[in-house]
Amino acid sequence: MAASPDYQALFALSPNPYCLLDRQLRYVTANAAYLQVTASRLEDLVGRGLFDAFPHDPADPNNAPALQLRASLEKVLATRERDVLALIRYRVPRLEGGHPVVEDRYWSATHTPVLDAHGEVAFILQHTTDVTELQRLKEASAAPLQVEAGVLQRAHQVQLANHLLDAERRHLRALFEQAPGFVGVLRGPTHVFELANAAYLQLVGGRPLVGKPVHEALPEVAEQGFLELLDRVLATGEPYVGRDVPVHLLRHAGEPAEQRFVDFVYQPIFDAQGRASGIFVLGHDVTEKKRLELARAELLEREQAARREAEEANRLKDDFLATVSHELRTPLTAILGWVQILCTQGFPEERRRRALETVERNARAQAQLIDDLLDISRVLAGNLRLEPRPVALGAVVEAALESVRPAAEARGLQLEAAIEPHAQVLGDAARLQQVVWNLVSNAVKFTPPGGRVQVRVAPRDGALELRVADTGQGIPQDFLPHVFERFRQADGSPTRQHGGLGLGLAIAKHLVELHGGSIGAESPGDGQGATFRVTLPLAAERLAALSAVPPTPAQVPAPAAQRASTPAQPFTCPAQMDGLRVLVVDDEADVREMLRVVLESCGAQVHAAGSVEEAFALFRRTRPDILLSDVGMPGEDGYALVRRIRALGAADGGRTPAVALTAYARAEDRTRALLAGFHAHVPKPVEPAELVAALSALAPERA
Repeated sequence: MAASPDYQALFALSPNPYCLLDRQLRYVTANAAYLQVTASRLEDLVGRGLFDAFPHDPADPNNAPALQLRASLEKVLATRERDVLALIRYRVPRLEGGHPVVEDRYWSATHTPVLDAHGEVAFILQHTTDVTELQRLKEASAAPLQVEAGVLQRAHQVQLANHLLDAERRHLRALFEQAPGFVGVLRGPTHVFELANAAYLQLVGGRPLVGKPVHEALPEVAEQGFLELLDRVLATGEPYVGRDVPVHLLRHAGEPAEQRFVDFVYQPIFDAQGRASGIFVLGHDVTEKKRLELARAELLEREQAARREAEEANRLKDDFLATVSHELRTPLTAILGWVQILCTQGFPEERRRRALETVERNARAQAQLIDDLLDISRVLAGNLRLEPRPVALGAVVEAALESVRPAAEARGLQLEAAIEPHAQVLGDAARLQQVVWNLVSNAVKFTPPGGRVQVRVAPRDGALELRVADTGQGIPQDFLPHVFERFRQADGSPTRQHGGLGLGLAIAKHLVELHGGSIGAESPGDGQGATFRVTLPLAAERLAALSAVPPTPAQVPAPAAQRASTPAQPFTCPAQMDGLRVLVVDDEADVREMLRVVLESCGAQVHAAGSVEEAFALFRRTRPDILLSDVGMPGEDGYALVRRIRALGAADGGRTPAVALTAYARAEDRTRALLAGFHAHVPKPVEPAELVAALSALAPERA
């Protein structure tokens, strides 16, 4: 296809008449000079037989000039060599005064064969020269030898032109063969290869193509949709363009088909009647480019996956830090609030005792959180060490059960145990108790009232197995593979039902593996309970494995020194607090009670709610002057509550001032609270003086 413009230019620019005939002596094309001397139009010639267009004498098909011309052409077909008619008288039309006039004229004609890839004649190139005037001059001249010389000179010029044309044809053929893409011509309804260049042959493994239909030359493509495409192009006359199309080709004998990728064009070839009679094929093997693109796409996908993992890790880190802040600030609020109340006000002994119990309970909760943080820090640094010695696992489990039994009984749970009392493992008793306590306390925390927690210790397959099963809320199947990952929680949202940092199971897994054991979790799904299994080697096997390694002393850091604190100072209750109606919302009962005491000590009228639903109902019923609400609560959070209130009309309290009192204390948390409709954001833990100052600042003016 790349050589085609040169071919057209040659015909268009040549001053000599040229035409191209096929093997049936039908016109394929003709140049402008030919059309001019024959007073013809190209569309009237293409596809039409030479002797049908110019019979010399229509009344006598076997007239001598026609037979002479046919003999020359048939000689070329037979010998595959050029033939020259030095002089022939032949009748053709010519334009005179704008009208065609038929007359006998004299011509010199050269017929040159155009061979296909097999050396057979595919076309005949006819070059004609009108020598009528020279012949007439010869006939009329008194000097015939001079005229003859002129005719011979003209014939020599014709032969020279034919040599030049043949050189051009060979040049075009070389360009066709050397084209960087594969080029071919298909003919007829079975798509017979008429031409195929070297690149085409190389693509298909050097198999012969010319003269064979596609389904015979390339049988493997029959089931790949290409024959249907060719049929469609031939039927519709519409070209088809394919990009990055996969094709399986038998390129090497005895080997399976090889996948290649090609870009190609099927361009219909039209005959004189405008019907598609063949297809011109032009394409490029783009396999290497496609492989590079696939490699780049794979590399990009890996990079994007790595980026997603990094972003997920950053998100988990941010969520974990927010959770740490929340879980630390929540008990601090109750501790600090009650301590300051006890230091600045006198209370009856019973209330004082309950206040101290609240402080102790929250202090222990905070201590557990801090211990978990320190443990996970040691795990990450590789500094968590054991002091191994033979330990009766049953005794360790019993001690852990005693510590969680009060909580289980308070929730109305059945705590069942079946323990092998004598089997021993080699381990650190304190760390093993930490593992057991973590598993059992989780089971208690996630099992609803009336449920059951079962603990079993028994030998199994030469080891000792601890099994903790509950009838609680279970573990979602998509989270089960991540249950022992640090910083991961099945529900890490502000509306989660249960607190904690999500570190306990990660620490337990690390401790079990330090003991040479394994831990696993099972759960049929949400609401169907969960089972945790810990397998530890018996003491005899473990001692044999560690006989060459001396025990490492425990490296548990001593508790941090107590920080000095400024004694609590009495605070003055602003006048705006007297009689101020405040709705307090917090899911923690200890915090609600502390807030109630602080506010009522300043003369405020306090209503308290433990959930958004309860708070909204109290709000509609009591119409408080100000709302003081936690943010992170089970079910609906504080943002949902303030949005519901802001949706009310002004007459129904929709503009009531609201303060967010929350353990989510980041800058983005403050921004989110203000955007949700709160007027102020007060982070936990909060000084009573700071709290009443914030509320009094928003208290509505009274008449």
